[in-house]
Amino acid sequence: MREYLVGRVTEPIIEIMWSLVKKKWREFKEGRPGHRFQERYERNRSDRGSRAWFGHYVKPIGGFILLAAGVAFCILPGPGLPLVFIGAGLLAEQFRAVAQVMDWTEVKVRKLLRWVIGWWKHAPKLERFAVLFVAACALVGAGYGAYELIAP
Repeated sequence: MREYLVGRVTEPIIEIMWSLVKKKWREFKEGRPGHRFQERYERNRSDRGSRAWFGHYVKPIGGFILLAAGVAFCILPGPGLPLVFIGAGLLAEQFRAVAQVMDWTEVKVRKLLRWVIGWWKHAPKLERFAVLFVAACALVGAGYGAYELIAP
């Protein structure tokens, strides 16, 4: 009986949380590249008075933990860069300087991706194969290096 009640109570809470996550993601996606992190910081800043103390401390602490874990996993085997970006994104909600750095980084990464995609579309098949071969070798080498670090 207790499981039944817990399930019924938590379902609406999960649905509400999921709808909030989707709403925030939509707002973030609709922002202008190069400004969206600062816009999110400003929206978050205006909402700070209505949030509980829990929200003031959990996001920055979680952001610092994810950022530190991401940096550690860039050296050790693991998902380093995604954790760095998620941690920095959480910190960007609380600190304007981090939001500015994230906006600057987003513009530079978009520019680099446009260049890479343009090169890839016009590159001969042999050059594409060479790039994929070198990337595969780098992944195998990194995997072997990680294994050597961890294995007794």
